[in-house]
Amino acid sequence: MIILVIHMNGKNLCLCSLTIKILKLMNTLLLNATS
Repeated sequence: MIILVIHMNGKNLCLCSLTIKILKLMNTLLLNATS
């Protein structure tokens, strides 16, 4: 049970980091477009 919880947390962390990367990428694209 504990292993399953850790596994789920790991997946969530991966998803969070991926979302942050996408947001940063969109941010830089918007900055480049406006400048």
